[in-house]
Amino acid sequence: MARFLRKLLILIQLKDIHIHVRGVPVYLENLLQSVFKRIPHSVVDPLTGGVIDETEGPLYKLNFSCIRFVNTKPFGSSLKLKKKGRVKRKIRRKLYRTCRILD
Repeated sequence: MARFLRKLLILIQLKDIHIHVRGVPVYLENLLQSVFKRIPHSVVDPLTGGVIDETEGPLYKLNFSCIRFVNTKPFGSSLKLKKKGRVKRKIRRKLYRTCRILD
């Protein structure tokens, strides 16, 4: 899909490309590497009928002007507290009952 995306971006000839990434990007680096890689064969432009050949010619530059990360999860700043289970609550109640001190 990344090669198809590169072909599409070359055919459309966008000047500035904005990427919006939702969540935690696991394979973002691999996807971007394959988008920036040359196309190993020539591609026929369906709009003009010309041939786009990156095997010997110059590399078409894609201009990514902005990468925005949306809904990322913070690591280390706020940890989830472990909830008490049913058995632990039951044991705690029994301990409170037996260790009651009257003043």
